[in-house]
Amino acid sequence: IDRQFAQAVVGTMIAGLVSRIAGVIEGVDMPTIMTRDTMIMGAILLSVRLPLAGVRVMGLVGLCLGLVSAYAPGLARYLHVAFVEITVLGVLIDLLMESRAIATTRGS
Repeated sequence: IDRQFAQAVVGTMIAGLVSRIAGVIEGVDMPTIMTRDTMIMGAILLSVRLPLAGVRVMGLVGLCLGLVSAYAPGLARYLHVAFVEITVLGVLIDLLMESRAIATTRGS
């Protein structure tokens, strides 16, 4: 895991925490907070340069799901959870494949 990946993960976690705190302080409902979280996560994935395949596409998907959530707030929770699950699964698969490639090239 390189420094950019760690910074993106920490940045996403901090942005999500700040978004949740701001939502609670503002007194907005959970679908609005989750819509904002989905768009923030999509924007981070789109703008931060990560050495993983498909990150920019996932960023665009996150922004699109955020827009759909803004249009249909009843779907915000499901779209946010689906986006987070797919993103985490994709990152785990990329990391697994990278670790296998490193293990085979080093003779392990």
